[in-house]
Amino acid sequence: MRINKALNLIQEAEIDGITVWIHSTPISHEIFEKYFRVLSKTMSTIYSEGHHITAPKIAALMLKEIAQEMGRWAGKDGVESGLMNEIRRLTNLVIPGKQGWETLPFFVAVQSEQISAEDAAEIEGMLVFFTLASAIHGQKNLEMAWPLIERWGGQSSYLNSTEYAHSLPILTVTANSLSQEST
Repeated sequence: MRINKALNLIQEAEIDGITVWIHSTPISHEIFEKYFRVLSKTMSTIYSEGHHITAPKIAALMLKEIAQEMGRWAGKDGVESGLMNEIRRLTNLVIPGKQGWETLPFFVAVQSEQISAEDAAEIEGMLVFFTLASAIHGQKNLEMAWPLIERWGGQSSYLNSTEYAHSLPILTVTANSLSQEST
């Protein structure tokens, strides 16, 4: 399999008993340049401490710990409000809705508490690992890291989230949606 840094992450997840698809795109080169030290130190720590298998689960926690140690977590340009919000912004949930598959920005789902903190944390672990792998690794090394993402159920796609939603099978059974409000 040939991996291209332009590939997007696709991850199936179950949130509140509903199957959803997580779609995330890599961060821009400008964002990478702004946070390269904390990103590279996080990836180095994951590898040097032997967290290869658990990396998608702990990557967000490791990023936070490293950023706090470096004094880069909080503040206007900190990792929390800068990098993490960018990762969330680049991620959409493809969810079953009244009109079939719909996209819901992950950032909106987190901010409006439409998904639990536990679900958000688990998703963010995979998103941060995907961000680390796609931003840090060269072409050859990214191909070696991708099987770990696949082991955790990740897939790759050139499609944007709307195109991906349109590629899913047509919903035939009415399903509850994360974006629907209870009456």
